[in-house]
Amino acid sequence: MIWGGLRPILSHVIIDSWTLFGLGYVVVTKPSTGKAFLLVVIAALSVFFTGSSFTNRWSITFPMIPLLALQLVIRPIVYRSAQKNGQNRSLCGTYMVGLPSILLVLIAAALAVLFPAIELPLAFPSKYNVGVVDVFLPADIVYKTDAPGVHQDARKKTVDHVTVRILYPTLEEPNDPVYQLKPETAEHFCYETMKYGAPPPLRKYDWMLHNWRLAKLPATRNAPPTMSNNEQPFPIVAFSHGLGGNAEIYSYQTLSLAASGHVVVVVEHTDGSGPVVSRQDGTVLLRQTRVEEDWHNGDLENYRKTRRAMVEFRSQELLAAVNAMKAINEQNIPALESLGIDFVGKLNVDEIHYMGHSFGAATALYAGLQQRPTSILAHDPVSGWLPDQVRYTLYDLARVERAAANYSYYWVDDEELEKSAEYLGPSIHDIPTLILFSHEWHSQDWEGAQLLMDMSARNLLGNGSTKFQVQVIDGATHNEFSDTSMMTPTWLARATGLTGERPPMDTAWDVRKATWEFLKDLRVK
Repeated sequence: MIWGGLRPILSHVIIDSWTLFGLGYVVVTKPSTGKAFLLVVIAALSVFFTGSSFTNRWSITFPMIPLLALQLVIRPIVYRSAQKNGQNRSLCGTYMVGLPSILLVLIAAALAVLFPAIELPLAFPSKYNVGVVDVFLPADIVYKTDAPGVHQDARKKTVDHVTVRILYPTLEEPNDPVYQLKPETAEHFCYETMKYGAPPPLRKYDWMLHNWRLAKLPATRNAPPTMSNNEQPFPIVAFSHGLGGNAEIYSYQTLSLAASGHVVVVVEHTDGSGPVVSRQDGTVLLRQTRVEEDWHNGDLENYRKTRRAMVEFRSQELLAAVNAMKAINEQNIPALESLGIDFVGKLNVDEIHYMGHSFGAATALYAGLQQRPTSILAHDPVSGWLPDQVRYTLYDLARVERAAANYSYYWVDDEELEKSAEYLGPSIHDIPTLILFSHEWHSQDWEGAQLLMDMSARNLLGNGSTKFQVQVIDGATHNEFSDTSMMTPTWLARATGLTGERPPMDTAWDVRKATWEFLKDLRVK
């Protein structure tokens, strides 16, 4: 009911328990200099073991601040005043200090239960341990669009590197788990996530997410990529995050792929869709929201055009990462060499999959038509943001006219409809593709979910020899393709619509299972 099967970090459960026990002991026993010293030691240790920050375990430290004031400042004053006036010191202390102090300890205990520090529950069979490295890969991107209506900040971009997190198989045992959120940008991440993702009354309180900064991954930073005896080179998966996401909050799916023998390169896009992106010059890029003004002003046409331009740019970043990984298979780069990481000869550049969620799924689909992959894995793709080339083929009129669902949403006017019928370029149906929709999107018929499911049921997808599947993840919400549902207490996630009635680990497992079975069947063929 409270955690929904989420796994609190055991070390922090122990620390919180001893902290609450110590605070309770000091509060209910007779005051002394030794007790005051003990209270200070408890407070210091509590902060030290939660990343040296008051806010990382605010559920404990915030009630502890007034408690320290009551016990170290108010309590001596009350007792001296009672003694001076001939009053019962014990009675005065109970009513003016003792009861409020006990209440604060109980509040801290309740908050610790409601907002535990959660670690990512990775319950899947693994062939390998996982290594993680955050690195800048070389790129040469010059993007320009003259499409009318596109915002100025999306019209032209020049990029000489892409920021990525690479997860890969290793035989090295985990000895120093990696923080899920990079410490150098974790505070920015929490601030931007609350600013744009929380209900309006809570958007300024980014410290409510700071317990996420304690979560660690069962992986080893900068471990050497290693193969089992007689193992073939590792296939590559290029992953694109969704709007408001980054490499760190898709760790469940990317870790599971790495543990099963894939090298996963997750791009942190610089189109302004992510909460925070580290850049090679040491600066960070925060989320940009100018495009959202069109949405709020009701100018949906310009909004779609800008989003489609962003997909085009994002796909170039994804392809730049893929091309960099191909080059790394031939020759190492200084950034990896300095860390003792060498992928030379370990990558199967003939098996490359594009994968993404939401905005990232649209990115993966569009990238597939620019540089053909082995397959595309798209989770809840935002069909309305797909550039023309993909929309014209995915929703090929010759196919959708034979479907039962309405398809008018995907065309702006009759002129564009005619253009789609005349399009003769490469088709997405020629690429093996798995599209997974959440139950939330399918039930609401968002982004063509019911149309694509209907087309799949009528065998209107693919080209006969191409494996093209569309599935719905039972009970899942859109956000459950990421880790956010598994990082948030389930009682809160359900109250805010972040997760559905099923435990979020179950839906994450179903996504992993569908992905793995698709890849396995594809490999057999």
